[in-house]
Amino acid sequence: MIPIEEKLIRSLLKEEYSDLDILLYDSISSTNDMAKEIAKSGVNNRTLLIANQQLSGRGTKGRSFFSPEGGVYFTLLDQYSPKTDTLTVITPIAAVSAADAIEEISGKNADIKWVNDILISGKKVCGILCESLHSGKHCHTITGVGANVYPTENSFPEELRQTAACICDMNAPEGQRERFIALFLNSYLGYTGTNEHKSVHDKYEEKLFLAGKEAQVIQSDQSQIVQIIGIDDEFKLVIQYEDGVTEKLLSDEVTIQNRTNNILIIKEGQTYGRD
Repeated sequence: MIPIEEKLIRSLLKEEYSDLDILLYDSISSTNDMAKEIAKSGVNNRTLLIANQQLSGRGTKGRSFFSPEGGVYFTLLDQYSPKTDTLTVITPIAAVSAADAIEEISGKNADIKWVNDILISGKKVCGILCESLHSGKHCHTITGVGANVYPTENSFPEELRQTAACICDMNAPEGQRERFIALFLNSYLGYTGTNEHKSVHDKYEEKLFLAGKEAQVIQSDQSQIVQIIGIDDEFKLVIQYEDGVTEKLLSDEVTIQNRTNNILIIKEGQTYGRD
């Protein structure tokens, strides 16, 4: 795989983001983990870490994230003010920004699987992991994105071939990884630079893969059928039981599995509450 071209990324970035520090790696354990180490070392500049391959990529809840060649894996290290609502919206902002960038380079419709996966035709092409770190007097956001851009001969192991896909086709031109990164950053930094996030909510809801679908809620040994209504103003997932009662779910308390014949919502803890 041809190395990422920093010059091309910079040529596609908006001028106001030209002071971005960019670090390139052929292979790295995890761009998010490296970003944390950089933040702890006292570096305060906005920094972008990019890798062709991750050896120990992480997803949500500590799950491993398959990160083969042909994809692109990057983390944006930035500062934020604790007086803002940045931490509650960076994952939706990243999801909307990634979905828009994917549609731009592929010409395909991209959907958001609540809360942080991007799908094309129901298959995952991109995952997002947003974290935060307090180091000394500074507060950092760590926004990690992993995207399957180009297909390779053995893009996915057998167990992922039914659920994962690539953004581009085999005949896609070079430079799509750089375009994806730049498009993502132009959108993401534009959104995080303002406290007006209604447009993010509207776009997120518009692209929500689960909206209007029927799902099976599983908790302990009980199972119930629900209708997925959408998201509320705080990006909680709203579901409705057969008796008309609604419930708002937090992303760190449930696991959603998008299977061929049904959607499973597995409860792992207490939810926000039924109405």
